[in-house]
Amino acid sequence: MPVAAAESKASTEAPTAEDRVEEARDSAVVAEAEAAAVGQEALETAVAGAKEQGLDVEITAAEPTSGCNLFGLSKIVLDSIRSCQAARNLEGKLRSERSAFEAQSAKRDQELEQKTQEVRDRENELRKKEREVDSLRDQARKLEDQVRQERRASEDLEYKNQGLVQELHLRNRQLQEQSEEMANYIRELDAQSRGDIPSVIKEVRQAREEEPENALLKERLAKSEADVELLRQWKDHEGHR
Repeated sequence: MPVAAAESKASTEAPTAEDRVEEARDSAVVAEAEAAAVGQEALETAVAGAKEQGLDVEITAAEPTSGCNLFGLSKIVLDSIRSCQAARNLEGKLRSERSAFEAQSAKRDQELEQKTQEVRDRENELRKKEREVDSLRDQARKLEDQVRQERRASEDLEYKNQGLVQELHLRNRQLQEQSEEMANYIRELDAQSRGDIPSVIKEVRQAREEEPENALLKERLAKSEADVELLRQWKDHEGHR
């Protein structure tokens, strides 16, 4: 009796196969409902994110879907959003790179323009220096021509001076010879007329008084007086020496 009671009690407490199937079905329904709720929430989140990204996405009325379908749809939407975000990121990166390239290109153009201007300035400076060099060369040529002209003038003047010096030496010799001749003549005249000058003058004066028209006597008188005067001057000169 106790054994039978125990078996009947165990049979009443142990779940049957139908109970287990029913429990599994209930659990599946609950899990599907939870999955649908999670999928719906994920879908709404994805749509909100897409709208923030500027995508025109709307939830349209449709037949009820299972949790798996909602998960698949949300995954597709999320993948699309991620692709759009990646595309936007890539576009922004390309824009920034393009801006950087344009800025770098503008900087290089500016540097090139600056270097070109520097080259132009150097070329202008070189041209200016070349003009200065040409001007200095012209001045040097003019100075050389002037030096040549002055040298020719100096040579001509030296030649003329040599001629004048030679002529002066010749004149000096001539004057010296004339002076020597004059001195010899004065000495001879002094030797000849020493003691006879008064008588000659007296004789000439008498002849002039006797024959005032005699030209020879006048000439002799004038010559004698001149000789006497010259002799006196020479004596005075010798006395001063």
